[in-house]
Amino acid sequence: MSDPERPPADAPPGLEDAAGQIGEVAGSTVAAALAVLSSFRRLVAADIAQSRAAFGRALAYTGLAVAIGTSACLLLVTLLVVLLSNLGLSWVAALALIMVAAALPAAWFTWRAVDAYGHTQLDATRRQLARLGLGEDPDGIEREPEHMP
Repeated sequence: MSDPERPPADAPPGLEDAAGQIGEVAGSTVAAALAVLSSFRRLVAADIAQSRAAFGRALAYTGLAVAIGTSACLLLVTLLVVLLSNLGLSWVAALALIMVAAALPAAWFTWRAVDAYGHTQLDATRRQLARLGLGEDPDGIEREPEHMP
């Protein structure tokens, strides 16, 4: 005969045992979540440090490229002016022709840069914030905040 105070081996655990098991699982889940967050924080910190170092190198290389490219461009312009003057143009005409040939693409790139700068204004985000009643609409249109159902 079996002991009435002792449940059979295949019986589910009692309420106290189940609560204890749930507490242990919850504790290990929280510990695992904290470990994941800590690992993610270390990953983000390392990524930012690597990005900072790469930005410095990229800035140095960009500066060198601009300096060397500018000197090469100046030498090319000098060569073109000398060639045009040897072909019979006066120095003034040769310089004016090279200036116009350089000013046209410079004006086009300036126009493209101003156009690209317009996309940095976060207009869509500012419109959404204005719809929520936070801030002003970049288009200048006053809208009532929409209420969600």
